[in-house]
Amino acid sequence: MALEIVREEPTLDSFTSLEEHQSQTPGQFYGGKPVLHHYTSNAQLLIGETQLDAQPAFAVLRKPGADPATVSAINGGANGHRHSETVTVPHIDVWVTSERLILFSTHTRSGVSIPYPNISLHAIQRLSAPVSTAPVADQQGLYMQLTLNDTETINSEEDIETVEITLIPTTTSTVEEAAITSVPNPTASATSEATPPLVRELRATESTSPIRALFAAVSACADLHPDPATGSDEEGDPQTAMPGAGGWITSENMHEFFDEDGQFVGGGTLGGGAGTVRGRDEEDEGPEAVMDEEGEETKWRRTE
Repeated sequence: MALEIVREEPTLDSFTSLEEHQSQTPGQFYGGKPVLHHYTSNAQLLIGETQLDAQPAFAVLRKPGADPATVSAINGGANGHRHSETVTVPHIDVWVTSERLILFSTHTRSGVSIPYPNISLHAIQRLSAPVSTAPVADQQGLYMQLTLNDTETINSEEDIETVEITLIPTTTSTVEEAAITSVPNPTASATSEATPPLVRELRATESTSPIRALFAAVSACADLHPDPATGSDEEGDPQTAMPGAGGWITSENMHEFFDEDGQFVGGGTLGGGAGTVRGRDEEDEGPEAVMDEEGEETKWRRTE
C-alpha cells in the first residue's frame, strides 16, 4: 500500500466514536464510518530533512518558504541510524482511525494518509533534546519506521525503502478546539449536556499520558491490519491436516475428531478393500496363485 496525500481536512463527524462502536452491534460490517481511536491537534512531526524533501506525501506538510527549524538527532534510531538534520514540522493534527493513520497540517491544509501495514515499527521514544518550551522530561515522541515499498516484491532487504518519523503530541488536551471546528453549534456541544459522545470520550483520555494514549491507539489499530499471509503460509504444512495437529484432543473436543465408531472425522471415503484384514495363507495365494483350465488352483514357485 502507498502513502496518500490528503487535501480535505478530516472532521469528527466523519468517524464513529470508539465508545459507540464498542457499546453496540454495528448495523453493517462494511461501508460504515471508520472508528476514531485517538485524536490530537497541534502536534509536532520530526523527520529528516532529506527524507522530507524526497517524499511528496510528507513534503506537503511543510509550508513552502517556511524556516526549516532543526533539532538534534533522535536517540535510538532504527539500526543505529541518526539524522543529523531533523526538521520540526509544527501544527499537525493526528487522526488515529481504524482504517488509516492521518497526519494533517492545519497550515498547508494538506496531509498524508498512512496505511497501518506500512508501519513496520513504532515505539515510545525519549528525545535527546527538547523541541519546544516543555521540560526535557516531557519530550517523548512516538517513533515510527515506515516501509514505502512492497516487501513481497523485492529481492533483498537492502532494497527496502523506509522513512523514519517521530510524532510529539501536545501535553494538554485540545478536544474543545476540535469540537469547535468539527461540530455544528459548537457552543452547545462543548459546554452543555449535548456534547457528542466522541468529544466526551476524548476528554476522558486527558488523565492518560498523551504519548501513551497515542501509542496505545496506534497499536490497537495496527492489530486490526495484520501482515498478509505469505505463499508458504497459504500452502500450509501437510501435518496440520492430521487430527489434533492444531491442539490437544480431550474428552471435550473428541467428537470433533472421531465419530461414534472411533473413525477419524473428515478423512474422506476410502477405496475398495480398504480396511480388509487378510490371513497369511491368503497373502501367499495372492500374486502367485493362478487358475488352470479345470478351475483348480495351481501355485507357481519362483526358482533361482
